[in-house]
Amino acid sequence: MSLSFQLLRKSFHFSPSRFLQRASTIVAIVALALIALPAGAQNFSIVNSFTGGAAGLGPQVGVTMDRGGNLYGTTTRGGYLGGDCQQQLGCGLVYKLTPHGTSWTLSSLYGFTAGSDGDVPLSRVVFGPDGALYGTTFYGGTGCQGNGCGTIYRLAPPANICRSVSCPWTETILHRFDGADGARPVGDIVFERNEQLRNGVPADSFFRPMGA
Repeated sequence: MSLSFQLLRKSFHFSPSRFLQRASTIVAIVALALIALPAGAQNFSIVNSFTGGAAGLGPQVGVTMDRGGNLYGTTTRGGYLGGDCQQQLGCGLVYKLTPHGTSWTLSSLYGFTAGSDGDVPLSRVVFGPDGALYGTTFYGGTGCQGNGCGTIYRLAPPANICRSVSCPWTETILHRFDGADGARPVGDIVFERNEQLRNGVPADSFFRPMGA
């Protein structure tokens, strides 16, 4: 199966403080919503608390659920802590949460390593028609004064059934943005009926080449 993708451009500027403010706002909205509900209708529980390192840190987007009720998502930090990722508390990861009765088990599917690989995923992962997960990273790849202009990636599950808690998936970089074709992707991947990929890519948030 061959895949192609199209890029939709929009304006976006990444700011760590902006995302922290947004996360605080979401928490506040959830808290207010729970207060507004009748006492008998409140049913809230913590599914997972991210603690950094291999357990991930700083989730910024929602999750995707498969038919078995498992949850898949990304964190902007945590995961691989070597190389360029060491000083920034990890380059982010893709995780899976598996339900077991009233508890959940967290497993890391892939840790980004920056450089030509991805760095800081700021989109959800979505399932493609082939059963693989697809997503984007804000940094990594090539261009943009060494930070990388972002990537589109694919994660394939293990070929054989894995019964271990840790079952890494195989990553393939489908595209590395270079600034000329867009940069800093933040939108979720969407599959069209003809299996094309669409994604929102900011038009004015990438660095121009030196001397341009």
